[in-house]
Amino acid sequence: MKLTVVLPSVIYREGPQAVVRFVQGVEQIGYHHLDVLDRVTAGLQTAGESRVKKPSLDALTTLGFAAGATRTIGLGARSVVLPQRETMLVAEQVGTLDQLSGGRMRLGIGFGGPAAEYEALGKRYEYRGQSMDQAVALLRSHWQGETLDLSGAYFRADRLNTAPSAGSIPIWLEGAEPEVLKRTGCYCDGWSGHQARNRAAVGRTVDLIRQYAVDVGRDPAQLNLQMPLAPFGCETESGFFCDHQRLAERVSELEELGLNWASIDAAAAYQGDSPTVDRLVHCLDKLFQTLQPCL
Repeated sequence: MKLTVVLPSVIYREGPQAVVRFVQGVEQIGYHHLDVLDRVTAGLQTAGESRVKKPSLDALTTLGFAAGATRTIGLGARSVVLPQRETMLVAEQVGTLDQLSGGRMRLGIGFGGPAAEYEALGKRYEYRGQSMDQAVALLRSHWQGETLDLSGAYFRADRLNTAPSAGSIPIWLEGAEPEVLKRTGCYCDGWSGHQARNRAAVGRTVDLIRQYAVDVGRDPAQLNLQMPLAPFGCETESGFFCDHQRLAERVSELEELGLNWASIDAAAAYQGDSPTVDRLVHCLDKLFQTLQPCL
């Protein structure tokens, strides 16, 4: 089992050096990967729901900053809404980050929120599925240094030269919808899930992804699967993140269910019991020492 820490974007309010202390602290502790959540726009999901607040920092820009302050920890943009983006620009940005970080990048992608977010960026919400499929193929061709000659419905390129990345950049898909699970099994390198209702729900999801991989001739054992280190929906959150023994048991439980990554949302601790970067890093250090025997 490997551990991802999700950077709490609001720590920038303590100044740029606070971000440096955080990313260097997480690396020195021994965590395997650092994720930065991405979302360009955020609107109301449906009538009556609370407003989704936009993250405070742009993911790719922040990762460039983090790459210069670290040496070994993996780096990832999480939930990049690829159908809302200019794919060639994303390919160049992520490929550059991978080159300058020494091959440490991972790209997490997703479908985002409601149609209004797509419209604000000049994209068509109803085309998001097919656009995602073609965008992933374009990213991989670009990073392999191939000459792009495309004539798809959403992307066209007439013999464009590209530069290869430092290595093979993993693409992980995020979400719980059936089409997300199918796409993960068919052409992605990994999957990042949200909070699950219970053990059985996690097990069914893992089985579905693996079966989709088998159906297209892929080896399901090569897929990376990640869930948050968090209570199941049927559990109470009271004291969960302060009970390190319970967290260690959850890591073992996720591994038994077929997952090989767990993510820790550091924002929850930062906005709760550890309201400064230094206290947050100390909290994450104590947590890692508890979890290390499970890794």
